[in-house]
Amino acid sequence: MFVGLLVGALLAGGAMLMIHQGGLQRPPWMWSVAQRSVRAAERAMEPSPRSADKTQPAAPSSSAAKAEELAAERDARRIEQDREIEDLQNEVDRLTGLNNGLRGQLVEIFNWILTNFKGRYPLPEEHVPKLRLSAVTEDLTVHPDVAQFLKISPEKEVILNDAFAYVSAVVDQIEQATLTLTRPGPEKVIVHIPPYPGEGEELRGELYAAIESTLGPNRFNRFLDVSEEGLESSFHLFGNASRTIILETLYSEEDEVPQLRVKDGWVIQEDENKRIIQATETTLTELPDDYAKYLDDLPDSTGVSLDSDSVQ
Repeated sequence: MFVGLLVGALLAGGAMLMIHQGGLQRPPWMWSVAQRSVRAAERAMEPSPRSADKTQPAAPSSSAAKAEELAAERDARRIEQDREIEDLQNEVDRLTGLNNGLRGQLVEIFNWILTNFKGRYPLPEEHVPKLRLSAVTEDLTVHPDVAQFLKISPEKEVILNDAFAYVSAVVDQIEQATLTLTRPGPEKVIVHIPPYPGEGEELRGELYAAIESTLGPNRFNRFLDVSEEGLESSFHLFGNASRTIILETLYSEEDEVPQLRVKDGWVIQEDENKRIIQATETTLTELPDDYAKYLDDLPDSTGVSLDSDSVQ
């Protein structure tokens, strides 16, 4: 339509120009037609309001808001990513610390293996409970064999020796308070010590707790595996048996000085129908430490002498 009006306007203009050049007078209607054609062409060239609205770009305020929204989303994503990176770094630091700790423990284990098994033939695990070592010496201190087997340091030996001495002193106090003594004749003394399982189990618990805290759980279990039986005997079975000691003077034709015969028996009552009897008989010329506490009750005519360790 626009093209048609434009062509019409041009033709009308050309016609007017030709008439003017030829000296002809244009009629009034022709002038009006030409003007209308020109005005119509001008109006066609002007953009309509609707087309202008369609071709105009978005309002500046709307674009700025969209840009701000995108920038806010980008900042939020960046903050979230930074938080995730920080969390991952913290986890890496935690795992690194754990790894360093495990590496240190592994080094300690390797050093322990080298110390304990270098130049030795390792004892199979199933044979360890069959191994028997003395827990303490006659004077109730840590026995060198078990100390070497468990690699007990001198400092820890001192702690264990103190625990052994304490338990031994309490056992003696209990037995001295509960024993009965009889004299069937001038040459014979009988000492009877009844069982004391309640106090004995309490003492056992205290002693075992001291040993475990000193050696640690692993070496404590090994200690019991190889020496618990001897440990119980050294502390009078922790009161789980009655004990009878018979001290009697012996005369010999070959020896003018009489000797002392000691019968020492334990009765362990396992249940109503079973009991175990352990007994020893020894002829002595020197009194061991375990019997020194009965020194005042020896038969008068005995010629037994005391070793230096027994006289306190």
